[in-house]
Amino acid sequence: MRRLLIFSAYVTCLLACKKELSPGPSSTTIGRTVTQIVETQPNLLYAVIDSTINSYIGGYYIAVPAHYWTSGQRYPLIFYNCGDGVYGNGTTDLYKVLTEALPLLLKQKVFPPNFYVNGQNFSFIVAMPQFKRYPDNPHAIQAVVDRVKKFFRIDTTRMYLTGISLGSIANGYLATTYPKKYAAFVPIAGITLNSYYTQCIVQGNLPVWAFTNIDDWAVGSSNTINFVSLYNSMHPAIPAKLTLLPNYGWHNHDAWTTAMNPNYKENGMNIYQWMLQYRR
Repeated sequence: MRRLLIFSAYVTCLLACKKELSPGPSSTTIGRTVTQIVETQPNLLYAVIDSTINSYIGGYYIAVPAHYWTSGQRYPLIFYNCGDGVYGNGTTDLYKVLTEALPLLLKQKVFPPNFYVNGQNFSFIVAMPQFKRYPDNPHAIQAVVDRVKKFFRIDTTRMYLTGISLGSIANGYLATTYPKKYAAFVPIAGITLNSYYTQCIVQGNLPVWAFTNIDDWAVGSSNTINFVSLYNSMHPAIPAKLTLLPNYGWHNHDAWTTAMNPNYKENGMNIYQWMLQYRR
């Protein structure tokens, strides 16, 4: 906890002074080979208190690979958007983000440190903001992603979107606004896009794997089913995947406990391995 608070205070001070955290060396910027590190230890998890992004957010968690500070590598990014049950002020409420879904896996140190896909090893940076209210402006969400890109070494060809419930719905509108910034999108327990917005994602060639429980009452499962059907009717280069899960949780709404479990696989891949198939 002390390390987390020190890091948070350090980043907050730098932001207040308008100084930039150097993204550090990489093989693409200094013309030398950076040795690939195969991570075996859990991600390091930090809180970043930052109310300077916009009025929607006061802070976020960032999880970086164990050797991040010394590796010089750039890493794929998962941008995770939480549900409204854990909204808060981004400071004293920030801990709530870690109580469910992907953030909980990182807190419990059970999120795999390394993924082997198509002959390559990958480790993720994961950004998990806490919004004060529903982020109905996709540009406000993108501002969080841009801030993370500024201060951390991100492989911008491998940025992935996921979220749960209202966070998934909000990321849907982010995906329609900036489809070519992201390499894949995994909406879970919520996606409510009409034909126009769906077409934006299809035309942006953004691969989608959507999850919902069969009888979700909180965000009706028909929303996800209809979205995937509409998406695939537009003849995308990569057809969208749909997974209907057994009912679980409040109002049969919790599809994320299964979908985000690294042990849940289809065709030999969990959602993280599936994402890593794609890049920009």
